[in-house]
Amino acid sequence: MSHLLSSRSMAPSIATMVGTMDQTFVQYADEMRAQPTRKEIILHFGDMLKELLNRFSKKNNNKRPQRILVYRDGVSEGMYEIVKKFEIDAIKKCQGCGI
Repeated sequence: MSHLLSSRSMAPSIATMVGTMDQTFVQYADEMRAQPTRKEIILHFGDMLKELLNRFSKKNNNKRPQRILVYRDGVSEGMYEIVKKFEIDAIKKCQGCGI
């Protein structure tokens, strides 16, 4: 998540997600979305994850990754539980979408 330094700026925040595309962790792909300024929840988390999983599947003979590991940064302590619930729910929905 990237926010402009000025708290007065109305410029959008940028959410980015990166995923490995191979078994040896050499090839990567990314997804980026603009969203309302200073928003800590990644609003398009599920869509971004789904796109990365689709790209992984296409590069790996329609196989899915065995595990999904998420490293998350940029969340204040006060928002941690809210963000965690929102994003874990998005992962669960994405896992059931048949990718």
